[in-house]
Amino acid sequence: MSILLFNLENPDLEYYFHEMVQAFEPGIKNVWEGDWDGKLTQSIKGLEIEYQLEWKEKQNFAKKYSVSSQQDLEDKGIYKGYLYDFLSEYYQKELMWGSLTGIKPVKIVQKLQRQGLTETLIKKKLMDYYRVSDDRTQLLLELAKKQREIIEEGKKKISIYIGIPLCPSKCSYCSFVSTIVDRKRQNLNQYFANLLIEIEEIGKLIKEKNITVDSIYIGGGTPTVLTANQLDELFLMLDKTFALNQLREFTLEAGRTDTLSDEKLMIAKKFGVDRICLNPQSMNQKTLDTVKRPCSATDISHFAEMVRFLKFENLNMDLIIGLGEEKSDDFLNSLNQVLDFQPENITIHNLSVKKGSKIKNDFGIKVNEGYGESFYQQVRKILLSHGYNPYYLYRLKYTCGNSENVGYSLKNKEGIYNIMMMSETQTVIGIGAGATGNIYDEERDEIKKIFTVKDVKTYNDRFYDILDKKKTIIKELLKVK
Repeated sequence: MSILLFNLENPDLEYYFHEMVQAFEPGIKNVWEGDWDGKLTQSIKGLEIEYQLEWKEKQNFAKKYSVSSQQDLEDKGIYKGYLYDFLSEYYQKELMWGSLTGIKPVKIVQKLQRQGLTETLIKKKLMDYYRVSDDRTQLLLELAKKQREIIEEGKKKISIYIGIPLCPSKCSYCSFVSTIVDRKRQNLNQYFANLLIEIEEIGKLIKEKNITVDSIYIGGGTPTVLTANQLDELFLMLDKTFALNQLREFTLEAGRTDTLSDEKLMIAKKFGVDRICLNPQSMNQKTLDTVKRPCSATDISHFAEMVRFLKFENLNMDLIIGLGEEKSDDFLNSLNQVLDFQPENITIHNLSVKKGSKIKNDFGIKVNEGYGESFYQQVRKILLSHGYNPYYLYRLKYTCGNSENVGYSLKNKEGIYNIMMMSETQTVIGIGAGATGNIYDEERDEIKKIFTVKDVKTYNDRFYDILDKKKTIIKELLKVK
């Protein structure tokens, strides 16, 4: 791992510089002092910003950039943009996302729209200020336009996220904070009992405020690690607590086929779940075995057919580019098999080597270049030819090819919770361990986050204290009397 020393005249730029350097060379370590392989210097002389990259064993590089006013020197985005230009020239490559490194780029467009900027001005901002490519600029504009009506309908409503961060085992690429279920299922059973209490208590606050629930998303971990009886009990509590008949969308993650059954799908259908996430990640058995995902392509096919038999309105299927030792043809083979199921949603992820995953722990951050932009366009073209259009997008660090994750949908089948969560224009109440909540303030157009401890053991051991504090925060932010 290379060590890059930061020598910045403005130390407040450290985070922005770290993000930008990582985009070009994932895994490089930046430090402020001590031994180094390279040194990145930022300095200001009048209205000029100067960057120097000095290496002990590589060629040095330096560049100056002029700004038009003192005010420009107070804009951190300008420094980041010029750093992008500097690194792009040094590494001899351009990034499709330019200097943008955040998770939710569509949100930038939506904020600019709410400020009254025209599409022409927004496009100019994306391409000139953020250096975003024409292709990704057009994609962001299209996504913002597609999401507008769905977001508008969700105003004055909230969504609920139910977190079940337990799994029977952990896949090697997974970085989510999830707990392995013990042999006697004691940690799961205790967690489930507490979860039902929290649902009921939070539900009382929602009723007091007379707020309409827009969507419910049950995620994990692996929600279907619950027994059929527990799943039935969970849905009974949700039905008792929230007006399920007013939901625009009700999602259950059912990604791990080793925990799924026809009975569990029938229970979900009985209580009005209309969106099932059956997420193979790959349809190649060798890949699934390599990443220790205990699923089989045969089981995936069976449950996809069962979802169709039970007439769920929306089937989502996820695939990950770069999983295991797959080549581009392996991924396309999975994509073609998934297309045969005709799911309403297909989400294409690019493998992200993140902290907490076994891949990261075993091998460190080794991010390859992916399969290239031409492959990205090939995948998009295939999906478009089958009637799928992008409907939401987000980005993660340490992603193959510095790319993005894109959700595609058939016409009028967009995943509502995904759009509302990424746009951050609706309050989302998270229930359960690790379930982050967003309280949206429309007047200020900003959110305040509510965090719940991620560790299941801590959640179980300190449950009532955690619940009381969480209720107090929600009451204050929702102004529930």
